[in-house]
Amino acid sequence: MDKKLHILMLEANAADAAAIEKELQKAGISFEARRAESEEQFERGLEQFEPDLILSDYWLPSFDGISALSMARQRCGHVPFIFVSSALGEELAIDAMKSGATDYILKSNLSKLALAARTAVRESEERLEREWIEKNLRESERRFKSIFDAVAMGVVIIDPETHKIIDANPAAIELIGSPPESVIGQTCQTFICPALKGKCPITDLGQELDRAERVLLTASGERLPILKTAVHFLLNGRDLLIESFEDISAIKQIEKALRESEDNCRALFDVPIGEIMMVDVKCNLLAINENAAKNLGLSAMNLEGKNFLEYVPPELAKAQRRKVDEVINTGKSLRFEDRREGYCFDNSFFPLFDEKNEVSRIVIFSRDISEQKLIEVAQKKDREFISRVLDAVGAVVIVLERKGHMVLFNHTAEKMLGFSSAEVLGKRPWDILSGATGVRRMRAVFKKLEFGEPVEPHKTIWRTKGGDDRNVFVSYTTQLSADDGVEYIIVTANDMTELQRAQVAFKEAEERYRTVFDSTGTAMCIVDPDATIIFLNGEFERISGYSNADITGKMKFVEFLEGAQAKEFLDRCADSGRRPRARGRALDVIPVHFECSFKTKGGGVLRMLANMGRLPGAGVGTSAISLIDITREKIYEEDLKERAERLRDFLAVASHELRHPITIVKGYANTLTRYLNFLSPALVQEILDDIDLSTDRLTRYVEQLLDVSRVEWGYFSINREPVDSELLLKMACDDMRVMGIDNKLVTRVDTNVGLLDVDAERLVQLIRILVDNAIKFSPDGAPVEIEMEKKGEEVQVSVLDRGCGIPDSSQEKVFDRFYQVVDTSHHSKQGMGLGLYVASQIVEAHGGRIWVEPRDGGGSVFRFAIK
Repeated sequence: MDKKLHILMLEANAADAAAIEKELQKAGISFEARRAESEEQFERGLEQFEPDLILSDYWLPSFDGISALSMARQRCGHVPFIFVSSALGEELAIDAMKSGATDYILKSNLSKLALAARTAVRESEERLEREWIEKNLRESERRFKSIFDAVAMGVVIIDPETHKIIDANPAAIELIGSPPESVIGQTCQTFICPALKGKCPITDLGQELDRAERVLLTASGERLPILKTAVHFLLNGRDLLIESFEDISAIKQIEKALRESEDNCRALFDVPIGEIMMVDVKCNLLAINENAAKNLGLSAMNLEGKNFLEYVPPELAKAQRRKVDEVINTGKSLRFEDRREGYCFDNSFFPLFDEKNEVSRIVIFSRDISEQKLIEVAQKKDREFISRVLDAVGAVVIVLERKGHMVLFNHTAEKMLGFSSAEVLGKRPWDILSGATGVRRMRAVFKKLEFGEPVEPHKTIWRTKGGDDRNVFVSYTTQLSADDGVEYIIVTANDMTELQRAQVAFKEAEERYRTVFDSTGTAMCIVDPDATIIFLNGEFERISGYSNADITGKMKFVEFLEGAQAKEFLDRCADSGRRPRARGRALDVIPVHFECSFKTKGGGVLRMLANMGRLPGAGVGTSAISLIDITREKIYEEDLKERAERLRDFLAVASHELRHPITIVKGYANTLTRYLNFLSPALVQEILDDIDLSTDRLTRYVEQLLDVSRVEWGYFSINREPVDSELLLKMACDDMRVMGIDNKLVTRVDTNVGLLDVDAERLVQLIRILVDNAIKFSPDGAPVEIEMEKKGEEVQVSVLDRGCGIPDSSQEKVFDRFYQVVDTSHHSKQGMGLGLYVASQIVEAHGGRIWVEPRDGGGSVFRFAIK
């Protein structure tokens, strides 16, 4: 990216705009930026600034990125458009890409912006260049087709491998006498050179050029003599044969007549081709055909015996007289061209001799070749076009005439060798390109080519104008003349240094591509239009359980999908092949994102996020698919959903549990306020006891909420100190009595437990929570057992009840925040669902573990173990 880019930035925040510019400058990108904050400024920037790249925020105070994207696609659809936004969710990002955005970058991750900008601009430039090349190729093809159809002589294009005719111009169709569908697809020997099947001078005998008289077999069975020229040529990168031919029946008849007798010659005058006259040495007409008579203005009968020079313009008469005299004096035939009233004629003067071997008569044959000249002009333009094309190619092209002088020296040759065309044209290559050691070899190569001997492509050294030696790979092609001699030698050369660098760079790029493909950590594969997997990386092997050999070319991607997802995938493939259009120009295919269930070889099913996009330049329907395993994310999503439900339930329970003791306190407080003087002391004491229990209950709830908050903020801590194990249990049981619990509490402590290094207050709270939970879910008055025993290096505490038990599906969840075993709509027990969560955090803070298991005979056993 050498040029200075015009970057139009739609950004309301000046600080963000400055950060973006700083990131681009740090990456070494040369640019001029213009910032727009409103729709009016953005529209003016599109019209006046002519941006190479558009960077846009998604949200703006008075405008939005999607509207800006739509405006940019209408005004300058080729300019890449990248969203740079603070927060752009996945759905918004997908919508933006579907709307035509090139990419999106989060402002929190601006380090990726430079690479995205370079990639977007480069792809835009490559797309524009590709469109320009395609347009020129179409124009060249159109020009070729126009010339092909306009040529008066027959022309056919032949596949050299099958010898089948793949195209024929109208003149060829007319000569053969069959409709196009009966000609195209037939082998060329069906009509042209039927006796030479298997002996084609070009394809079978290896000649570069075939120019000879041949036979054309027409559809009616007539064998016409033709003058045929055949040569190799490239069309759209494909090696083909082009054969042109013209009917020379009339000319052959004339030649035969001239050889046999004057009478036969006279009989041929009625042949309707060109102008034919026979004159004596004084130019008096002895015979004339109707075409010639018509041009002279009289009938053939009225012209015989008259001097034909009297009927042509004076200047032409003088020229024709000189030609007649030349034939008489030399006794040789003469052929020349002249122009008459804007038309071009090909003239042939043939001498006839008397018994003294002196010229006594002259046969004059004139043929209008104006159309042929027009074709030659068109061919000249094509040659000029080819010359311009040769100047644009990346290889050196030098054309030598038969004596070795350079007649064409393309732009690449000038650039590589340092010489201008003016400096070298007319000179021989060995005089300027070779050092002392290379002169003899280059001359020897030229001698071989001059005599039609083949020369294999080879490496050699050419010296530049500056004296540097360049390693080049040279190949040669010869262009034959009408007499089958070498007319031109075409020398094509490639600078091997640059080629080797390109090969190394290509290999490195391919290795990087393969490394990236295999090391992304994302399962990736490439599928053809039938959804057959034709390439995959190691991660795809790993998640599928199949080897590369098991999959490549054998399995379809739909075989990994469940049920109806296979049909949905094929529909997506069809949708991705439909290119949206903007202002008559096809846009890039928008990638498709979808979730799917992926079946593995072992029978497992993984949840995947799939991204599918068309591969440019890889053939119609070839797509790349990347798979991201979102199984854990889906589980996490479901877990979040469940947690949200739990939180909702918790809020319902908490509102109830907090309201209940407050209602009791408020109710009794109102009672005491109004009726204290009317109540007995015993009743007042009972009311005060209920208020005390309610405030204790409310205090416990607040403490649980505070503990949860401490855990969330990382402030939940413990203070270990030695404490007697039996004393701990006694403290916990005493607390339960204070809370008004009158169930029987049975404690058992092993004698070898001894002192515990724990936070006594927290451990008492832990046991109290477990006992309270056991009582809450046990029948009224049911006893609760508490055991403490030594298990190896751990002390294990168990709380056993005879309650309703806990379902297997809930045993791992009971220690989660807000979890209630029973539905909140049937909530009848005290508690907010935080107790067991706080208990688990106390155990975890001590480095221990806590769990629940069913009790034989019914009920549950909550155990925890600490060191």
